[in-house]
Amino acid sequence: MRIVIIEYVFAGGLAGDPLEAALAPEAREMVLGLVDDINRTPGMEVAVAVQGAAAEEIPEACRIESMPEESMEAFWQRAAGSGDAVVPIAPETGGALERLTRLLLETRVPVLGSSPDAVALAGSKYRTARALTAAGIPVVPTLRAISASVCLAGEWVSKPDDGCDCDGVRRVSGRVSKRIAEGHVLQPFMPGEPASLSLLCTADSARVLSCNQQMVEARGEHFSYRGSRVAAQAVQPVHQWLASAVFDAIPGLYGFAGIDFLVDGERLTVLEVNPRPTTSVVGLRQATGIGPGLLISELLRGARCNPRLGEGVA
Repeated sequence: MRIVIIEYVFAGGLAGDPLEAALAPEAREMVLGLVDDINRTPGMEVAVAVQGAAAEEIPEACRIESMPEESMEAFWQRAAGSGDAVVPIAPETGGALERLTRLLLETRVPVLGSSPDAVALAGSKYRTARALTAAGIPVVPTLRAISASVCLAGEWVSKPDDGCDCDGVRRVSGRVSKRIAEGHVLQPFMPGEPASLSLLCTADSARVLSCNQQMVEARGEHFSYRGSRVAAQAVQPVHQWLASAVFDAIPGLYGFAGIDFLVDGERLTVLEVNPRPTTSVVGLRQATGIGPGLLISELLRGARCNPRLGEGVA
């Protein structure tokens, strides 16, 4: 089985964008980790859509490079068509992951990722909070900046509604609404240790692969993401409950996904849902003994009976 990875940074989706430099380290860690693990999985091989200098980081036998005068969209679709399945990886920022997913669904190759509607919902922190609240799931209250009062007491966190990692996230207090950028949301600053769940979502359920410690550094009003300790905590029944509840609240989650949350004693409060692979995925083999290559095999078997994911597998 040939698995094609189309990761937004490596595939040229952010060329010239200031966000490229911020996301490049994580993109490199994820792509190189997936290439190594899939190539070590019996019966599987991997190919990566890649442009520019990033091509040198991928073994020549695993590269798919663009052709002269080929549009970005045509390149991505051609790359996807060369495999038995495609794994899309992109930030939710600006609707990038949703657009990439819709583009790949036009091919006849199974797309091992969440549906465009699930990506659009989970890609918005405001919409996610509304959906989880309606389902009775503890989630940090989330306000659109435009709806915020001119004077809000206490400490708050401002972040892009569709942002990823800690890009654009800052702590604010007092009269905050006039200092909040358009397209941002406000969340009250809450106590707790940041953590995440790595999930494998199939057609009918979500399984917790690991519970991870998130390394978030606060300096003044700014936050920085410093990676995670994969499987830092044993998976508990409450983690599986949370995964199943989120899966039910956001129809269309498929493949690798993540839930970021705060741990305060026995209370878990969801911060956001990532409808895509996160960097924690590449640490699974070392932490749990089961690498993403074997998990992709499981997803590919499920794709055979899921028409939304494409028709490339007989």
